[in-house]
Amino acid sequence: MNLSYTILLLVSMILVNAKTAFTQRGSYEIIEGEKMYNILPRDRIPAINNPKFKSVSEAEKFMNDDELVLGLVVNGDARAYSTWHLDRHEIVNDYVGEAYVSVTW
Repeated sequence: MNLSYTILLLVSMILVNAKTAFTQRGSYEIIEGEKMYNILPRDRIPAINNPKFKSVSEAEKFMNDDELVLGLVVNGDARAYSTWHLDRHEIVNDYVGEAYVSVTW
């Protein structure tokens, strides 16, 4: 196989794969003149409802000291939501300090 044929074959494979990746993005809509692709169907990422929490001493056993959390205090009731978990769910619906809240990431 000569070099020209090898390069042509590689370029063809790249173009076919690029086209496939582009067409597999799903449907899109035009927003302010730009295509906005719908990667996931609506409600594909499940929210965490009624989350369970660990005490500080329990959490210290498995959380890293530098692990990021979102902190929330409502009427003296404090919560820490792990961004590691929020990366996978993005929304937590909770009841804190006698108030219903949605924590988003």
